[in-house]
Amino acid sequence: MKIPFSCLAVDLNSGEDVVFNSGNLIEAIVASSAIPGYIPPIEKDGMLLTDGAVSCPVPVKTVRKMGADFRISVDVGLNHFEPLENPNLLQVLGRAEQITSTRLGEVKSEKADITIRPDTMNVFWAEFDKIDQLIKLGAEETEKQFWQIKDNLKKKKSIHHKVIQFLEFISGRERDQAA
Repeated sequence: MKIPFSCLAVDLNSGEDVVFNSGNLIEAIVASSAIPGYIPPIEKDGMLLTDGAVSCPVPVKTVRKMGADFRISVDVGLNHFEPLENPNLLQVLGRAEQITSTRLGEVKSEKADITIRPDTMNVFWAEFDKIDQLIKLGAEETEKQFWQIKDNLKKKKSIHHKVIQFLEFISGRERDQAA
């Protein structure tokens, strides 16, 4: 692809993350989108692959490995929890999973340079009729953070540039001393 691309799945047999960055794009996206309990996992090469968000809802580490110098995460997890009233077993298990995913997303987001957390209105992932409203909320939150993103990017570039200059200086001194 012209723009570097990776997507993440998790192997239910081993618990290991599987990063797709080459090969069949459709197969990679289908495996990465196999939402547990809704879309069956995909069998591939002895693995049973499901949505990568199971183990890594905000894949900052994957982006870093791709060579990104500046990482912006977008955390679309739940922003708040509505009280449960007389919950049944499935509601309790569902809420426990939501809390785990939210906390894991928060931890993973800490590794990003900037995290954008738009109001997701606690929308269930399959409520596609609300997509326009969610996109609008995401754009608004990004606009609110525009100057912070720009400032952090400048700082990062400045530091990155200084580190490169320093390393070039050191390697030049080593060459001179060797000669």
